[in-house]
Amino acid sequence: MHEIEGIDVNQGLMYFMGRADLYCTLLRRATRDRRGSLESLSDLLAHGHTEAACRLLHDMGSVAGSLGAGALRQQCVKLETDLRQGQATPAAIAAVQASTTRLWAQLDAAIVHADASDGS
Repeated sequence: MHEIEGIDVNQGLMYFMGRADLYCTLLRRATRDRRGSLESLSDLLAHGHTEAACRLLHDMGSVAGSLGAGALRQQCVKLETDLRQGQATPAAIAAVQASTTRLWAQLDAAIVHADASDGS
């Protein structure tokens, strides 16, 4: 399986009992379904919908953890906690957004690589 920076693929595979097919399905679904999560997070925070933003961060962290993206999972958990306590900073929000954007770009590249390998 293609290396993906920020993701411990072996950790992710462990959650799927070593089934690479299921893991790859989650990778594809995560990139497809979570594409708008950053815009949603920004919009929720801009409109003061803290609880909904916390739920979204919780979901993002769960998906990141299942993929083996432990650092992003920890960032999401910390930001969710900070939001609930009224201590979230713009820098922390930006850091989660940057990490997520970077992860989605790397997942897109890995999927393209996998698709090209499957097609050859």
